[in-house]
Amino acid sequence: MSEPLSTPLSTIELTLDSLAFGGEAVGRDAEGRVAFVAGGAPGDRVVARVTESKKSFVRAELLRVVTPGAARVEAPCPIVDRCGGCPWQHVDLGAQLAAKQAIVVRALGRSGADIMPVAASPAALGYRTRVRMTARNGAVGFAGRRSHAIVDVERCIALDPILDEAMQAVRRSVGALVGEEGALSGLVQGGVVEIALASGRGADQERLQKSARALVGQRHIARVSVDDPSAPAAGFAQANAAQNEVLRRLVREAARAEGARVLELYAGDGNFTRDLAAATERGVAVEGDRPAVARLQAKLKALPGWQVAGEPAVRAVERLVRDGERFDVVVLDPPRAGAADVVDGIAKLAPARIVYVSCDPMTLARDVATLGARGYRARTAWPVDMMPQTWHIEVVCLLQRASDANG
Repeated sequence: MSEPLSTPLSTIELTLDSLAFGGEAVGRDAEGRVAFVAGGAPGDRVVARVTESKKSFVRAELLRVVTPGAARVEAPCPIVDRCGGCPWQHVDLGAQLAAKQAIVVRALGRSGADIMPVAASPAALGYRTRVRMTARNGAVGFAGRRSHAIVDVERCIALDPILDEAMQAVRRSVGALVGEEGALSGLVQGGVVEIALASGRGADQERLQKSARALVGQRHIARVSVDDPSAPAAGFAQANAAQNEVLRRLVREAARAEGARVLELYAGDGNFTRDLAAATERGVAVEGDRPAVARLQAKLKALPGWQVAGEPAVRAVERLVRDGERFDVVVLDPPRAGAADVVDGIAKLAPARIVYVSCDPMTLARDVATLGARGYRARTAWPVDMMPQTWHIEVVCLLQRASDANG
């Protein structure tokens, strides 16, 4: 429970020296407590309003930059102060990469892994090839900065320009028809856009269906679906297509799947599976989301040596352990919460190599430590800047069974 503040608007002045996973800048207040300041940049001298006060740390919102640090730049987006999508636009790209490198080093520094330099994105803006907007209280766009309110987004410079053009047409046409908490999702591939609409409360279904059909052929839009969770645009895909190719290459090289028997957990709709299946005819891909399973099965239907297990990863691992199965390689890409419920089982499957893809260095470090206690050594970690202008960082980590350390 937070300590009471001396005044509802108590302020602090401090110098910020780093960026934290989660997006805030970090410094220390006059009492030596760690201070997390939203909207700050490394090197800034700032005045901030305290919003949470505890014995060891405080959280605060930026009120004024007394002296800007060398890392502070002019944010290119006019609504960056309201929209929560790109919270680091005011930070120099070099400082962003340095912060992400430091975050990964802090998380994995004790694991023994060789931590490679962050793979920078070739584009800092205009890189996003997938997007999801929400309709709420008459607005259609993204969640606000430190708020659940939706900010109307009439242009997004983080999106691929083709996708942004299509999404603006969709907003204008159906934004008022999808209903409260309805969603507009878009995916651009090969210069064409697919749109998936999910209706919310009070959606005007008749007009929505009619307007959806009318969108096809406009603004590079090739397909529009309504309430179809199996549509690719409705599912998960990495937001940065160029960096996703880097991620796929790293997984492919780390797995060394040629001729191996492979288990892939949290397979999604096959982002890594297609490369693994191209390298070996023996594999099991596990995914618990039904629409993703359908897309995954369609991609692997011509590969009879690969089995798709449509069940949660923990249940699949328990079953495989119970059946005495063994795999040469395990590849996993869990959600942000990590894979604490399956790492023990993975060790019991006795793979020579484990390739762990993570979007949260802290949960990755926790699971790597557990695997270390089960006889697996972290060899190499490759950070990938999948989403410039944000605090998000992907990491591919290779672990090897200690008995095979020279393999």
